[in-house]
Amino acid sequence: MLIKYQMFGVFIDGQMEAFSLGTYDKKMKIAYIHVEKANPEIRFTKGSTWLVYQAITGYEIFTGEKPDLEKMSTVL
Repeated sequence: MLIKYQMFGVFIDGQMEAFSLGTYDKKMKIAYIHVEKANPEIRFTKGSTWLVYQAITGYEIFTGEKPDLEKMSTVL
């Protein structure tokens, strides 16, 4: 079975400082983030704000659809 992975990175001044690697299950309509890595020397957004950004970005990247921001924000 072939698994189609998708990846996106965060670039700062032309250098990748963080990335996520995941898959999307079309049948269940859910994105799975398998790997996330970031430069530990860079201060990134933390807490619930980070979770909302991850959900928004991941959903849009893996589904190609715009997420419902209001619903995603109320979950937290």
